[in-house]
Amino acid sequence: MLYILGGAAKSGKSILSRKITKEFGIPFFCVDYLTTAFHAQPEAYLRHEMPVKERAKKLWKYTKHIANHLAVEEENYLLEGDAFLPSQAAEVLRQNPTLIKAYFLGYAKANPEDKLKMIRNHEHLKDSWTQDFSDEQVLEFIRDRIRLSKYLGEECKKHNLPYIEVGHNLEETYKKIIHHFQLSD
Repeated sequence: MLYILGGAAKSGKSILSRKITKEFGIPFFCVDYLTTAFHAQPEAYLRHEMPVKERAKKLWKYTKHIANHLAVEEENYLLEGDAFLPSQAAEVLRQNPTLIKAYFLGYAKANPEDKLKMIRNHEHLKDSWTQDFSDEQVLEFIRDRIRLSKYLGEECKKHNLPYIEVGHNLEETYKKIIHHFQLSD
């Protein structure tokens, strides 16, 4: 089974992916690693700072094949990242409906200042890049991801995919994902 965990940056995808890996032994691959690889090749013109929808569309010719391969060839695998769109997850689900499950996270209803505090409180965690930016820069990023989260929620509804509004309780979000992915009884 391939599990796709998409959603807005700073919604807890990486934290939850690591927890799933630790508790269930399911390996995961973060799509951000592809962007990092392409970032080193200027001719590819793929950058982390690109608008997410544009980056997801450019990466799709690669991530689509990775997703289909993992669904068919691997017993269990988790593919995680913000460069997934619900329409893309729906496409691979149509091709392999019994082999793939997808879930999207976002924070469309978040208060930007509260989200900033939460991000600052988690900067000690692995892969936290926000400590290099001012509060105003991070707030601008948060506002952009709130807009993206609204888009993801609408697109998930359109494609009949689960979307969860992430609040302060990541443990509750984790339980919902585990239940949806049917990883435990």
